[in-house]
Amino acid sequence: MIRKSFSWEIISETCAVKTIDATVIKESSTGIPQDIVPFFFGKLLNEGEERWLDFMAEGASAKCKISRNQNRHRLFLGELKGALAKFQLEKGGQLFFDKHPVKPNCFIVSGIINETNEIIQPDFPLGNVVGENRLTNTSYRVGHGLFSERVRRRFNYTCCV
Repeated sequence: MIRKSFSWEIISETCAVKTIDATVIKESSTGIPQDIVPFFFGKLLNEGEERWLDFMAEGASAKCKISRNQNRHRLFLGELKGALAKFQLEKGGQLFFDKHPVKPNCFIVSGIINETNEIIQPDFPLGNVVGENRLTNTSYRVGHGLFSERVRRRFNYTCCV
């Protein structure tokens, strides 16, 4: 199910990754390519429509807007600016958006800082659900996208076996 589009990548049905660019750092917002938008709520928005979704990062929770204007979708993360500041966002780093295992329309944000490969692991409100299997229509490992990227970086994108 891997799908890449510009600076976004869907790596599983439960995890999307955004490579950090200047807009995320300066404006706390980012464009979302049309083929990535359905990851967040299953369809494209109509022109002028906006939706509010829950995002959690570093113990903070906020409603953030995704809107469509002039045929472009945009995610506004300003409500999470304080929590994202703890990530020390750098161009080229990555933000991981994991679908919450229990709450619909809620995403857990974690990250990897580019220069140091430091992992910013989320503070999960349900206890440590990272690596725990959750039964949905399919079984998936919460936080696995972040874990697998960490392994790939550790072994310089070569086979570690």
